[in-house]
Amino acid sequence: MIVPTLIAYQTPDHSHYVRMIVTDNGQPTGTAESWFAIDGAGSLSEVISGRVGEGAVIERNSYDRNGRPIARIYTYETRQSKQVLQLTYGKRAVTLETLINGKKQKTKIIPIPRSANLASKAVFWLKRDKPPSKASITWDALNIETLKWSKATIRYLGPEQIKLDRGFVKGYKIIGPFGIVWENARGESLMLQVFRQGHTYRYIGQ
Repeated sequence: MIVPTLIAYQTPDHSHYVRMIVTDNGQPTGTAESWFAIDGAGSLSEVISGRVGEGAVIERNSYDRNGRPIARIYTYETRQSKQVLQLTYGKRAVTLETLINGKKQKTKIIPIPRSANLASKAVFWLKRDKPPSKASITWDALNIETLKWSKATIRYLGPEQIKLDRGFVKGYKIIGPFGIVWENARGESLMLQVFRQGHTYRYIGQ
C-alpha cells in the first residue's frame, strides 16, 4: 500500500489487527482487515482495507489526542488505475486533494465554520477511554460526498452477546453515522454493520 506524502499520517502497527469476512445481504462478498495504533503523543491512526470486486479499497484516518481529525485518505485501486481522495484538516479549512495514478488532479479548500466543533473523543472509546453507560457525543462532521458540514452523533450502548463464527462473544455496541459496530474491550472491531442503498453489509471478525 502506497500512502501519499502526509506528515500527519502514521502507519499503524498490527498490535490491534482484525481480519474480517464481508457479506452483502447475507452473501459473502470478500474480505477486509482493520488495525489501529495510538502513538506516544496520544494521536490515533487507523486503517480499514478490503476487496470490492477486482479492486481494493483502503480508508486511513488519523486524529489528535482530543479526537479532532488530522487527515482522512480514501484509496481505490485496480490493476489499471489508482484513485486517491485525501483530506487534510487545518485550523480554518479542510484541503481536499484528488490524485489519479499518483498525479494530482484538483485541490479544493473547504472552510470550517467558525463555531464548528470537529473533535469527538468517541474515536478513543474502548481503544483508550472507557465510556460511561449510554454515553453520547455530537460533533460537526464533513460529508465527503456532498462536501457539506452537518451534526453527527455517536452513542455507546454497552455490552451484549453477539454471535460470530467461533460462537457467542461479548461485544460493546456503538451506533454512529457509519452504522453499528461491536468492539471488544481493547477497541478492536468484532462486527460492523452498515446499511446503504437497500444493502446490509456486515464485516465479521475472524
